[in-house]
Amino acid sequence: MAGQETGERIETLLDELAQQAGPEARDTADELVRSLVEFYGEGLARAVRLLGAAPQGADPLAVLTADELVSDLLILHDLHPEDTATRVGRALDKVRPYLGSHAGDVEVAGLDLEAREGPTLRLRLRGSCDGCPSSTQTVRWTIE
Repeated sequence: MAGQETGERIETLLDELAQQAGPEARDTADELVRSLVEFYGEGLARAVRLLGAAPQGADPLAVLTADELVSDLLILHDLHPEDTATRVGRALDKVRPYLGSHAGDVEVAGLDLEAREGPTLRLRLRGSCDGCPSSTQTVRWTIE
């Protein structure tokens, strides 16, 4: 769908929402659309800044994926050059020093990208971190 057609479709959907659910729902939906536009606008602005400031010969995808927001947008649209397992491994590497300082570790027990309820990652905490609620939450936040 072209940009103008998409904009018109959004406006039509917002009007339908206002008719079906009332003006308060329309106001909330308008705010949602503004927030999404702002979010994507910031992602695009960052991408332009990053690419403009990148050293000559730098890999553009490496430049873009080094930024958390741009990387998240690439993931959201299945455009990230690294697969899920690689990204999970990198996230676990970020949390391992914390876990290691508590005589613990984490390993992937399973990654099911085809699960009916959506991609499912199962982790196993090792050492003193096994069963520790704060370790579990730290790993969860890092991965998510």
